[in-house]
Amino acid sequence: MIASHGHTVFHEPELHFTTQIGNGAQIAAITKIDTITDFRQADVANGGHGAPFAPVADRDLFSGYDGYLNLGGIVNISIHLPNQTWKAWDIGPCNQALNFLAGKKGLSFDAEGTLASSGKIIPEVVSQLKKYFPPTSGNAFSLSNATVQKTWLDTLEHSQVNVQDLLACTTEAIVQLIIDHIAAVRETPAKILVTGGGAHNSFLLQQLNANGKNHSFSFEKPADLLIDFKESLLMAYLGYLSFYNKPFGIHSVTGAAHDSVGGVYHKAIR
Repeated sequence: MIASHGHTVFHEPELHFTTQIGNGAQIAAITKIDTITDFRQADVANGGHGAPFAPVADRDLFSGYDGYLNLGGIVNISIHLPNQTWKAWDIGPCNQALNFLAGKKGLSFDAEGTLASSGKIIPEVVSQLKKYFPPTSGNAFSLSNATVQKTWLDTLEHSQVNVQDLLACTTEAIVQLIIDHIAAVRETPAKILVTGGGAHNSFLLQQLNANGKNHSFSFEKPADLLIDFKESLLMAYLGYLSFYNKPFGIHSVTGAAHDSVGGVYHKAIR
């Protein structure tokens, strides 16, 4: 079967809706393969944020770590606490902001953080960015693209600081937010697996490990193949759980009233 997440165009769980475009019936008709879509709707219907879903795969497919950090358009984390419980939440913007700034230099992204590493960190700018997303103590929280636009992107768009310095400041804000959020829920050392497109940003990873030393947090980058395809593995696993009517088991991190079986099944005509 095909497990297709689709592209999120609206995500406002506080208003009880989330929308991922991508027509599962059309995919099934074209490919002649049964297709599962709409993984988040059931969780939102039960009072959850419909995110984060990464803990489903982190817990079952990638053992051996205390935490799992995803550096995507938005940075999110799932982390194992000493009392044997899991917490997972969105921390704040990541690649959305970095790529927005790189675009002002005519680039799709700042490869390996090269431009950011050449910039100067301005503490006032870092503080201004951080104030939008203080630590949540691990409470369920999902961040919409609209909120990123209204906060960081709007602030960066109206800044008079040059692009290199803004990239340096934004990278520093991302790093500090990550460390602050983890430290708010975990005081013991932690080995954390880092995936998502931002894991290819060597400067960002370097700054994460440098800042994490004070808390004995280490951030480990896996093989590029895992970085590039981890979300595909997650969606395939969600498809498996949905097909066999197994709950995703993450209501404690999404804030839903109880676990649900997500996904809508589209039968193909062969």
